[in-house]
Amino acid sequence: MESGGGQWFGPYSTDTTLVYKHVVTNTGNAYNPLTGIFTAPVRGVYHFHVHIFELFTGSYFARVSLVKNGSKMVTAQEHQSTRSNGAASNSMSVRLEAGDEVYVVLWSSHRIFDDTNHYNTFSGHLLFTV
Repeated sequence: MESGGGQWFGPYSTDTTLVYKHVVTNTGNAYNPLTGIFTAPVRGVYHFHVHIFELFTGSYFARVSLVKNGSKMVTAQEHQSTRSNGAASNSMSVRLEAGDEVYVVLWSSHRIFDDTNHYNTFSGHLLFTV
């Protein structure tokens, strides 16, 4: 996810995997910047965090979920009823098997705003192997 002057992602008619193209660190290349999917390289406990941002327009909610192998695990939602921008975040620690996938899904009919300031982020790291 990266745009020059800023843009909205969504709303889409179906839940859509977000692709974060601004990758700061990707040790081991477990995150695929073409698909937006993190694939666990080893069995272990991982921690993930997602942060979203929405410019106020009064007409859309911003809602995303952290997804593990197709199942929504936690959700971040934002909707401002006043004339101000809003943000939300959520995180989880989860045990993964090697090959499990984690990614962020933007819910259908929702949207987020981003620009070169990178308001929307997805991060994760291995806490320990098991």
